[in-house]
Amino acid sequence: MRLTMVMNSVLDLLAENVRGLARGFVAQLPYIAVATAVFVAFLVAARLLRRLVRRTLRRQDVAIVGMVSQLVHVAVVVLGVFVALWIAIPTVEFAQIFTSLGVSGIVLGFALRDIIENFVAGILILWRRPFRVGDQIRSGAFEGNVAEINFRSTVLRTYDGIKVFIPNGKVFTEPVENLTANDTRRSLVVLGIDQDSSVAEAREVILEAIPEVDGVLPDPPPAVLFAEIGDFANILHVHYWTAPPTRFAELTTRSLVTERMYEALIAAGISFPYPIQTLQLDPDTGLGAAQAPLASTRPP
Repeated sequence: MRLTMVMNSVLDLLAENVRGLARGFVAQLPYIAVATAVFVAFLVAARLLRRLVRRTLRRQDVAIVGMVSQLVHVAVVVLGVFVALWIAIPTVEFAQIFTSLGVSGIVLGFALRDIIENFVAGILILWRRPFRVGDQIRSGAFEGNVAEINFRSTVLRTYDGIKVFIPNGKVFTEPVENLTANDTRRSLVVLGIDQDSSVAEAREVILEAIPEVDGVLPDPPPAVLFAEIGDFANILHVHYWTAPPTRFAELTTRSLVTERMYEALIAAGISFPYPIQTLQLDPDTGLGAAQAPLASTRPP
């Protein structure tokens, strides 16, 4: 009997608490509705402001426009959250919340150190502009076109069509090569000619052939340097300048230059040696006893 009375008391207390919560919720419904409407209004305003920022800064760098518009959007949404909470729950003490955030901010700072570092590095990259969206850069082992610069990373699209996300902190602190910073780029082709051929004649033939290739600039003029006397060939370094300095254009011009040099040297009677080895046979066993160093020969 006593147990039944206790259970009934507990159930009555729970029911009264539920009814109290329900009455409180019903009483707060107008405030919640207004807070929801205000928050939706802030969302709409954030989108409109983001579009306005993009339209106002349309002549600026694409990455700067994207980051500034995103910052404005996030700031307006966060402000809308606080205003909606103040309307829905008027008893909330925002001063205490900000104080708590200030105390816990140190802990969050250590926990989010990498995120903050990448964010600050992204801002500095956009400010200093060592490269822009569309430039071709090389950072560490990665090379490609800059597709995006966001809060966290610099996005590269490699020449194979692969997206690489490099943290902004790493891009900012390590060396970065901007391959399209200048209007021209020097290229190098290494070739070996037969040691019986005249280097001066080969240089003359090459310097006459290279300017005929589309993409090779006349100024600065091409140059042919006698780089090395090899084991079976004389090594020449052929330098020339191209524009525009995109990766595909560079490879295309290099292919045309190599093809044109090959045809011109063959037509001039200058051949390309092949490495051979001389095998000495033991007269008693008929087996190879020794091998001579690499020698040069003309192709048959």
